[in-house]
Amino acid sequence: MFGVALHLPLNETQLRQWEYVLCHFRPDEVYLVGSERPEGIAYRRATLIRDSNDLPADVPIVLMAPQSGRVIPGNESLDTFCHPDDAIYWFGPDTSEHMNDAYLPRRADCKVYIPTDTVDQMFAHVACAVTLWDRRRFGIDAG
Repeated sequence: MFGVALHLPLNETQLRQWEYVLCHFRPDEVYLVGSERPEGIAYRRATLIRDSNDLPADVPIVLMAPQSGRVIPGNESLDTFCHPDDAIYWFGPDTSEHMNDAYLPRRADCKVYIPTDTVDQMFAHVACAVTLWDRRRFGIDAG
């Protein structure tokens, strides 16, 4: 099982950007952290959740830190990360507070960051596309 958990985007442009990424990589499951389901083909089958406690307990959660300048202790670079066959990739919201504890999953089996040459924030949908492309690059089906 391959899933993506994301925080509901704030505006229509972000919704379209996420929908493009999700339709391209076609995860088995999409989990939306929030209270309302947005319109769009990528969100029709999505499951609304409150937090990581609502996710399947037997599937590892991979916390993706889109901003390389704020590394969580114990993080692993996407360059060296070995993608598990079954995983739920958790992406924080597209705000400067995406590393706030309130947005992080209560349970995370891996904490992975995407190395860049800047400390600027990488938008979550871009981090998702990079991560899922990397998963596909190593021959693990990403949709």
